[in-house]
Amino acid sequence: MMNEEQDIHKQPSSPDMLNSDSLDTDKDDDSLASELTDEEKESYVMLAKMARMRHKTPCPDVDETWKQFSRQQIQTYGRTHAYKWQIALAALSGAAAMLVGILLYNHFALPSSSAEDLHVIAMNYDETRQQILLQDDSELFDISLQDSLSFQPVAQSQGKHAVSSSMKNKKGEGKMQKLSTSRGMDFKVILSDGSEVWLNAESSLEFPSAFTSKERRVNLKGEAYFKVARNEQNPFIVTTDKMQVRVLGTEFNFRSYVSELSHVSLVSGSVEVYTPDGKTPEVTLKPGQDASLDAAGQIQVREIDTYSVCQWVNGFFYFDNSSLVDILRELGRWYNLGVVFRSSDLMRQKMHFSASRHDDIGHTLENLNRLRKVRVSLEGNNLVVNKY
Repeated sequence: MMNEEQDIHKQPSSPDMLNSDSLDTDKDDDSLASELTDEEKESYVMLAKMARMRHKTPCPDVDETWKQFSRQQIQTYGRTHAYKWQIALAALSGAAAMLVGILLYNHFALPSSSAEDLHVIAMNYDETRQQILLQDDSELFDISLQDSLSFQPVAQSQGKHAVSSSMKNKKGEGKMQKLSTSRGMDFKVILSDGSEVWLNAESSLEFPSAFTSKERRVNLKGEAYFKVARNEQNPFIVTTDKMQVRVLGTEFNFRSYVSELSHVSLVSGSVEVYTPDGKTPEVTLKPGQDASLDAAGQIQVREIDTYSVCQWVNGFFYFDNSSLVDILRELGRWYNLGVVFRSSDLMRQKMHFSASRHDDIGHTLENLNRLRKVRVSLEGNNLVVNKY
């Protein structure tokens, strides 16, 4: 979770004490300065410089500003401390004093509603233990120490990655399995028909230990790369909450994370894409095409470079003109970190970036910051994105 920026800057006094009408403006600057500590003199100089820097900036409604300031203040200091701040503000004349008051309001009280100052949490830190789990009808296995698993009969008979004493239940059907990966973990599974599936981080795949019906049906949450064994009599169907795919034998990437657009990217062969409710016309993809579901529930098709969508299988981050929010979400999902944008405008910025998923987060951020587009820092369990 993002740590709120609390008590980073001390508030000078109550808003009533800062009202310019209550300031003693008859004192000359020398006598005012003599009553200030060195620290307060330094603050005064800083405020004066800030006022000069922003003299061209249009001023908001000062009266309304102070009203909002009054509503938001939660803490006051003693009268003596407040009086010293009155002296500091009195030394600023005319418009400069008004600007400093506005600066103090922005700095100490209310969060700004502007795009530049708005903090956006794009992803939260997940405290769940990093592991890979396999669950069937009655048992739960931690298979984090393995890098792959096979449900092919040959592998089972040889004792390779065997996780169940029987591949079928009493009805002769394949036992349902659920393979789950946490953040920072990926996994490869070979299904009973020989189809290969690479499961990305924070994803799950439900499938039978043996396909016994006319359809080879699996359910996906998250992201997976499929290399489907060809079988024209038994189509392979991948279902998600948003879209479904029907194939005979092909290679494609299916991405369907919660709160993100779903994408089906075809590498080879042919796939049919449709929605679970059947209300959207079915779409047939060709190699090099991507299908996504827009806000209106319609399937949109576009041409893509399939090289970029499958590089995660090879152990790389590869982003080709991707938005910064997509890039940082992917890093956060892999390194299990929250993502916080200090400006919402930065989320839409496009970038080209690639890195190894085997590098530590420090090295990855160093390479990202070298592009001089943004400044990303690691603060606790969060990746914090600032303007460069």
